[in-house]
Amino acid sequence: MKKIILIIAIICNNYIAMAQEHFHSPNLDKFVGTWIYNKNGKELELTLRVVTKKVFNKNATIDALEGFHIYKINGKTIDNATERNEPSLFSGHVHDKTKPNVLTIFFSDVLKDKHGDALITFVSGKPDKIAWVVTESEGLRLRKEGDPEFDRFFTIPDNVVLERKK
Repeated sequence: MKKIILIIAIICNNYIAMAQEHFHSPNLDKFVGTWIYNKNGKELELTLRVVTKKVFNKNATIDALEGFHIYKINGKTIDNATERNEPSLFSGHVHDKTKPNVLTIFFSDVLKDKHGDALITFVSGKPDKIAWVVTESEGLRLRKEGDPEFDRFFTIPDNVVLERKK
């Protein structure tokens, strides 16, 4: 009886896996790679890759961007998500098919314990560039008496242009 149940479970699993839809987004490929901003002693490095994510409550997967950032000031590392081995940039996807070079990505600022979103715009050239603009910070925060004022800014810059690393 246990063998029959196991066989049925394996067949069902294979059937479900075959029935699963995958939504590939070729527009994400241009964002993949390492991007560098370096000006006035401030250096921001973003590394982005395409990952497959399960769609919540659906039998489907979708491509999304995920990545890490490293931020330095005057050569001193301020924040390095790669050292923590946890992505700090995630769920990047193109929302508007009429603007395939623009996507929203969510990011995590561990040093300030908050999240935000940024708009990334791909600009083709030699070298390729991306514009990084923070569009929204974390919403309402409840404070208890004695808590410090909420800092609406992030550790990493909020409006820079990065070049593709060669």
